[in-house]
Amino acid sequence: PLLHTLSLDLSNNRMEDAGAQALASLQEAPLLHTLRLNLSGDFYGIRDAGAQALASLKKAPLLQILSLDLSHNSIGDAGAEALASLKEAPFLHTLSLRLFENDIRLVGARALVSLKEAPLLHTLSLDLGSISLRFESIRNKSRLGRFALSLGWPRWWVHAHGLDHPCPTRATRATRATRATRATRTIAQPPAPNA
Repeated sequence: PLLHTLSLDLSNNRMEDAGAQALASLQEAPLLHTLRLNLSGDFYGIRDAGAQALASLKKAPLLQILSLDLSHNSIGDAGAEALASLKEAPFLHTLSLRLFENDIRLVGARALVSLKEAPLLHTLSLDLGSISLRFESIRNKSRLGRFALSLGWPRWWVHAHGLDHPCPTRATRATRATRATRATRTIAQPPAPNA
């Protein structure tokens, strides 16, 4: 039977660019529609060349769901820009990219955030760091139904550089309100007496 779903956990196996390039040959699987690859490394594994090779998965003729865990590698802006080209995949509607603990800077982050403009994507999850920001698109402006973004930078910096989205979800607003309430309660509590 022809392959249509594949999930591989190759984490912490010193996967380097050559390994990523070999996995990129999955683009030739004619019926592959779901692919999940955990290639998280040890900070010395996959670099820009490997990320560029994995970006060629956009050529898989029927790929609809793609999840790539590339955390803890050495991918820079060039690799991130290549991965942003996954928006050109003809049938891809669900994309998850975990890229925290890499060498991605502002240029690469901007390229990745542009994935939210892909016409066919309706679910996109980007994890670039430790601060989670979740957003839902305005449906008359984009077909993207859900967009989750996690960046390891301060929120004011994310907003100042145009990496956020104009429509935060109710859940995010509720979380902020809860944090504010907890902070108020903490301030209102008297200090514990010395024993």
